[in-house]
Amino acid sequence: MKISVLGGGSEIGASCLHIQIGKTNLIIDAGMRVHGDEPLPAIGMLDDLGKPDAILVTHAHADHIGALPVVHRIYPDVPIFANPPTADLMQIMMRDSFKIMTQRCMDRRTLIPYTKEQMEETLRALRLFPANGQMTVGDASVTLHRAGHILGAVMFTIETGEEKLLVSGDLSFKAGRTIPGAEVPTGSRPDALIIESTYGNREHSDRNTEEKRLADNVAEVIAAGGFALIPAFALGRAQEVLLILQDYMDRGLIPQFPIYVDGLVTPISKIYRRYPHYLKGPVAHRIQQNGDAFLTEGRCTAVEPKDREQVLKGKPACIVASSGMLIGGASVWYAERLVGSEKNAVFITGYQDEESPGRKLLSLAEGESRELELNGVVHQVKCRVDKYGLSAHGDAGELTRFISMIRPAKTLIVHGDDEARTALLERIDRRSHPLLTETGRPIRLWPRGTWLQRLRGRKIGVIKN
Repeated sequence: MKISVLGGGSEIGASCLHIQIGKTNLIIDAGMRVHGDEPLPAIGMLDDLGKPDAILVTHAHADHIGALPVVHRIYPDVPIFANPPTADLMQIMMRDSFKIMTQRCMDRRTLIPYTKEQMEETLRALRLFPANGQMTVGDASVTLHRAGHILGAVMFTIETGEEKLLVSGDLSFKAGRTIPGAEVPTGSRPDALIIESTYGNREHSDRNTEEKRLADNVAEVIAAGGFALIPAFALGRAQEVLLILQDYMDRGLIPQFPIYVDGLVTPISKIYRRYPHYLKGPVAHRIQQNGDAFLTEGRCTAVEPKDREQVLKGKPACIVASSGMLIGGASVWYAERLVGSEKNAVFITGYQDEESPGRKLLSLAEGESRELELNGVVHQVKCRVDKYGLSAHGDAGELTRFISMIRPAKTLIVHGDDEARTALLERIDRRSHPLLTETGRPIRLWPRGTWLQRLRGRKIGVIKN
């Protein structure tokens, strides 16, 4: 097989793989970068690669779907497959990606890579994976496995008669409050595993401890007369935060206080209602009983832009708003108005890109400059700032244990910064032959037991073109 990493190899962002296995060619994901001068994967590499028989989507985050319209423009007759919740979520997330990308291009006076019409054509072209999670593309079979990262996230096992590949997508093993953790396809022993490494250099804090700390700190800020802003990824993290805070209220562990939900969090949360069978039992039960698991009348309320000023004039409250990195959207609007007061707080609960305002805000909490730029305006930060470990990615220990159970002949490390990828490389058992991938460098692999492997004295051969 031949694996070409068009994006997301040595970075987090613009994830895109071209896979040639047997006589079948596949593209897995095509995302965009949140920061930097080039938002797209190395699409030009496709000129020298086989036309895909299908495009497969692991999940609906922008760094995995934001560039699909460009790929669809090149291959308008190639089907794009996603499972039902991912297809529904893409209707919202891709439109938001287009909005962010368009604004960035306007600010920098650069050309947009695709039009709104091309984006809509891509969404109309989506097809659903079969309900049994298995399908045949060319001479390859594709099997879906739950990845646990967000609603609908999957891994792919792709195999022909002679070769087998497992693509992890984004993984989370610890079950959160909304969805179960990743399933482990034990005993699969693929010829190659392509695995993410977002947190390949660290171990997560205890989840229960972090949840309690967040709930207690939010309640503390509100009791003192301030507002607690939680910038959260609209898909996945926001729903977890809403369940944590309301559960602590229900159990009497913190006082009752109003929670306002703004940005994409509201429409995303509504999609969860359609898929109770993908959710954990308590959340599914809550949806079946109340029609909603996240918004609660009189306590957790969705607001629109016209309501925001009134929210800040009202009683102290918690505000959960997208985006999670403070790169745009409702969370930035609130942050601009809240960071200047010592009574308020901004609580970060997710991964922060090195160039994001959210990451710069965390640096302030570590004693660096107290200035933060939002929408081109510099603000003096006087509010409380803290971070909580509620990650939806596997940590270093979980990833290495996963690899040891899968027993791949070769392990290709993607989707991480240099520090995380290198740290994970050093932890992986040498028998799984870990390899750092680089965007733009194809890798050719041979199945277990071939004459070339024996010639090389190892279980698999690698040639970089």
